[in-house]
Amino acid sequence: MRLGEILIESGRLSPGDLARGLDRQRRSGLRLGSTLAELGAVTSDEVARALARQHGVPAALDRHLSGRDPALAARLPAELARAAWALPVALSRGGDGVSLVVCLRDPAPATLALLRRVTGMPIICAVACERALRRELDATYPAIPAGEDGSVDIDMAIEEDSQPFPALGALGELSLVGLDDQYVARDHSQNTAMATTGVSAVSALAEARRAGASSPRIELAEVATPPPAPLRLEEAVARMAAATTGDQVATLAVDCLRGHWRGALVLAVKGKLALGQHGFGGGLTPSTVEAVVVPLDQPSILRTAHDDRRPFAGEAPIGSTVQDRFLRLFAELGSRTVTVSPIMVRDRAASLLFAIGPLGPLPEASSTVAMLAHTMGEAFLRIILAGKRAGQRPT
Repeated sequence: MRLGEILIESGRLSPGDLARGLDRQRRSGLRLGSTLAELGAVTSDEVARALARQHGVPAALDRHLSGRDPALAARLPAELARAAWALPVALSRGGDGVSLVVCLRDPAPATLALLRRVTGMPIICAVACERALRRELDATYPAIPAGEDGSVDIDMAIEEDSQPFPALGALGELSLVGLDDQYVARDHSQNTAMATTGVSAVSALAEARRAGASSPRIELAEVATPPPAPLRLEEAVARMAAATTGDQVATLAVDCLRGHWRGALVLAVKGKLALGQHGFGGGLTPSTVEAVVVPLDQPSILRTAHDDRRPFAGEAPIGSTVQDRFLRLFAELGSRTVTVSPIMVRDRAASLLFAIGPLGPLPEASSTVAMLAHTMGEAFLRIILAGKRAGQRPT
C-alpha cells in the first residue's frame, strides 16, 4: 500500500488532507510524509508508523531519535551517514550477538549491505519520517564546517564560476550538430538554435573545421585503454571526503558506477545547459564526453530531475527529441533503464548524475547513484568553501 493509503486506512489522515499534501508535495519536492507533517495533517510519529508498516520494519519514533546513544555516531563516516540517510540509534543484543540499530529513510538492501560492510556489525533497520530524520542527521553530522562566527555565507552566483569545477569551454565556441551515427559537423548556417539540436558537440569540431578538414566527418576514435577497476561505494565516499577538486569527485563517482551500471555520465549544470564532464559506456570516449551538451529548457529526464530536484529511475519515456538524441550515445548498450539524480549544492542542482543499464536490481543500482549524488554535493560544497576561504587569505 502507498503511504497515503495506509494513513487513511488507519484513520490518521482524511482524503482531503491527502489531496492537499499531494498538491504541496508536487510544488515543494519533499516526500509525502514530510509534507503532511509540515502541514500538521499528521505527526512525525504517525508517518514513522505508516512507513514501518509499508516496509515491514520497526518504526523509530521521535523519542527513540532524541534518546539515541550519541557515541554510536562514530561508527559511520559522516559522508556515508548523510548520503545513505542513516542514523545509528542503539545497540541490540540477541542470539546473533550485538547488532547496530540504524534508522533509515529508505531500507534498501544495497544500503543495508553497505552499512554491514562499513560497520562490521549486523544491522537492525528502523524507519522514520524524513523530516525528523533530517533534523537529527543535521545535528549529528554537520554537513558544513562552521566559521568562527558559527555561520557560513555562500554566494551561489560566485560558486558557479569557482575553480573547483573544471572549465568546460565558452559557449560561443560551440559547434552544434545533430547526434547521428556519423557525427556530421554542419555548417554554422544550419545551427539555428540550441533547442532544435538537442545534444551538441563542442569546439573540437569547430577546431577541426578551422584546420582545413577535407571532409565534414570528424573521426572520434581513440586509443582504447583498459577501464579502471570499479571502486566500492564506501571507498568512493571516503575518497570524496578528501578530494580537493570537483573533477576528482566526478571521477570517483564514475569509477564507482562501473561496478553497478553499464554506462554513466556526470553533467555539470551551467545555466540552462548540462555539459558532459566524466563518463563511460556506449559510444562515450573522453572526447565525446566533453562534447555532450544537453539543453535543460527542453523536455527530458535530465530536465525533470534538475527542475524537480528529485531522482528519476525507470524506463526512459519515448517522445522527446532531445532525450532520444542523448540516449543514442548509449544505444549499443541495448537498455533504456536509467536513473538520474541531481547533485545538490545547498538548494541548487549544480550537476546531474546519469546512469543507464543496471548490472543488478534497479532499486539497489539507483540507490547507489542517489548516495553518490548526495556525497558529491557535500564534497562540492566543501571544496567551494575551502576555495573561498583560501582566496580571502592575504598573499
